[in-house]
Amino acid sequence: MANNNFVGDCDLQYLLTKNGNVILKAYSETNDRYFTKSALTTQGVGLLVKRDFSNWRELTTFIKKRQSKKKR
Repeated sequence: MANNNFVGDCDLQYLLTKNGNVILKAYSETNDRYFTKSALTTQGVGLLVKRDFSNWRELTTFIKKRQSKKKR
């Protein structure tokens, strides 16, 4: 019998704010063996920031303001 340390896919999310707009995420996913032969899993950690917009105009205005701040 072979010893297998395979855990499986997991996705952990921790809310950093009460309203859920800032999230810390860690994951481990199994890769498709037909496309990648070197690694069987992919792991990662990320920070997600969520913002809701009512319409496209709000989104484009937000993007333009962010770009103008970066140029200064």
